[in-house]
Amino acid sequence: MATTKITDTMARLDDAAELNAALAPLRDSRRVQEKLLLGFRGHQYFYDRRTRTARYLYTDGTIVICYSITDVSLAQASVIAVHCEALTVRSMAAFRTAVERALGVRFDRLH
Repeated sequence: MATTKITDTMARLDDAAELNAALAPLRDSRRVQEKLLLGFRGHQYFYDRRTRTARYLYTDGTIVICYSITDVSLAQASVIAVHCEALTVRSMAAFRTAVERALGVRFDRLH
């Protein structure tokens, strides 16, 4: 997992420029953006086979957070998604912990 990277980005649903930038890495970013209306709550995950990147989107009705993890297989991404279902707090620390549990590894924290 030496090349695996975990990142996050956040955007307000009422800021089109922020939302465009946050969702740009998604293949179907326009379709996803159309569903992210103010007040909409939910989560979804996406996997890009070409880049081996999994993305997990969460929205609380006012913001959307996109967590990304690189260099994972589809099977690993699916296991991570299951662990993310149990998250009650949406933070990078909580996401990283879910990933570590799902993959059975520890990531170095970058400061």
